[in-house]
Parts: sequence; structure tokens; C-alpha cells
Amino acid sequence: MDKGGKFDLVEMPSTLKAIAWCEYLESHAARLYASGGTPEMDSAKALLKKIKKGDLEDGFSLRDVYYGKNWAKLSNRKEVEGAINVLQDMACLKSSILNPDCHLISCLCVA
Repeated sequence: MDKGGKFDLVEMPSTLKAIAWCEYLESHAARLYASGGTPEMDSAKALLKKIKKGDLEDGFSLRDVYYGKNWAKLSNRKEVEGAINVLQDMACLKSSILNPDCHLISCLCVA
């Protein structure tokens, strides 16, 4: 805006540069959002696949998932806990603490 309160015109080359920049940023944002977002979400997807495939039975524990299985994105307690939290938030899984001293959790698939 100039001092008289009128808008200055933006020339075509500047407008085209701005459009190109927006398209560039949009393509990067789309790739970022399409990636799934968080490691917890990736682990949750992996866990849900294992459940649907029948690799885990109702009543499985955290240790049943990560101990000795060598499953991608489910290889340690932290990854499995993150996956279970996501699936609980999505109402796909229900867990209960069986022994708080050793953090034994039993999980049931509800969806």
C-alpha cells in the first residue's frame, strides 16, 4: 500500500514466482503428510497388521510382540507401547494391566 492508501500493483514476474513457490511448498507438504506422520502411527499400523494376520492372539502381552519376533517397527518395548497407545486411542484395542510391578499388559482386539 502506498502513502495515499492505494495498493501497489504486483508485476507478473513476481506473481509467477510466488505461484511457483507455493506449488513447490505444497508438493513438500503433501509428501510429509502422506508419510504417515509419527513413528507411533507406523508401529500401530504394523501391530494391527500382525493382529489381523493372526500372528497375535487376544490376550497378548507387550513382550509377546517384541521379544524374539524381530518384527519391523515393533522391535522394542517403546515401539510396542506407542503402537498400543495409538490403537487404544482409535478404539481398536483394549488393554489392561495384569501386574503393575512388571508392567505386564494384556491386550484384546476390539475392532
